[in-house]
Amino acid sequence: MAITTMTQAALDSERPAPARGGQVGLEGVAESAAQDRPNAPSALDQIVSYIPTEVIGIYVAGVGIVGPAGRDAKWALLLLSTALVPLFVWLSDRIARQSNPNAPKAYVKLTWVCVLASGAFLTWAAALPDTPFLDFTDKATQLGSFAAVVLAALMPKLATALGIAPKA
Repeated sequence: MAITTMTQAALDSERPAPARGGQVGLEGVAESAAQDRPNAPSALDQIVSYIPTEVIGIYVAGVGIVGPAGRDAKWALLLLSTALVPLFVWLSDRIARQSNPNAPKAYVKLTWVCVLASGAFLTWAAALPDTPFLDFTDKATQLGSFAAVVLAALMPKLATALGIAPKA
């Protein structure tokens, strides 16, 4: 699921969601659980799908340039990259609106896309081996990995509940 897909889902919000056919009970739960993990990607793979790929590329390139010794530069890079997430979400929205100018404006949903994407980026960055969060604790990578697992379980459900999950 790319950020462009989530942005498009926010734009398509005026379309009513299909009814679940009255599924209640364990059958519906089992079907829902099976749909949640068709190929069982890793937690980091799942949350990366919510982050604009341009931001990941900028951050990875920046970390490579800064190297392991640039502590302050890593924090500046993390803050810059986090600030770029909403910018790229907005740009994706603008591009999507060019192809569909009559689409209703979905500012609240677009804001949620920004929040989820920013949270996913910070969690992803915290789970990396050379994260700036190591300044706080030696366990930052382990805590970031745990947060990635929790977020990977939560984000698809949150996106669906907020009406910003991509259409399958």
